[in-house]
Amino acid sequence: MQDPWPAPPGQYSPAAAWATAPTGLPQPAPRAYAQSYPPYTPPNRTKHVWQILALAGAILLVVVGSAFGWAAIGASAADRAQQAEIRDAVEKIKGERQLPIAVDKVTTWTSVRAEHDAVHFYYDVDASFDSSDVTSSTIHTSLRSPACSLSAEQEVLEDGIELRFTYRFNDADRRVTTTFDQDDCR
Repeated sequence: MQDPWPAPPGQYSPAAAWATAPTGLPQPAPRAYAQSYPPYTPPNRTKHVWQILALAGAILLVVVGSAFGWAAIGASAADRAQQAEIRDAVEKIKGERQLPIAVDKVTTWTSVRAEHDAVHFYYDVDASFDSSDVTSSTIHTSLRSPACSLSAEQEVLEDGIELRFTYRFNDADRRVTTTFDQDDCR
């Protein structure tokens, strides 16, 4: 076999050296030009993706928790005072009246509850009453005078607490809610 890359005259050529070596002497094994490496396997990126997602989730949890925590701390004093006033108003109402109370032939006052920003009154309306034309605005109009004229309700409204009224109509199994705030009673 002829050397495909013959060396210029006067320079060492490995192929020429092997060709001229004496035959009876042990010859070194030819060297490979490249080392043998195991086949390429890509890294397990799924493991890294889950680690990154877990870290991002933990950071998000800390940030969101801090935001809610600071919001709760900042508003807690005013909220707690208002919540206490709402609870006191509801307890006073429950102490003065034994619910349920029949308001008229078809309406029963069933409950009063403290909510975050309101005192919520619940009423049931008998199935014999035709409620097809009753809307939130009609209830609002009919309750405006009583809700705004009673001193206890006015006191609650002046403190920024809403009065909420929910009527459940048993004939159609529907509910209508209306809310009064201080502006409604001016």
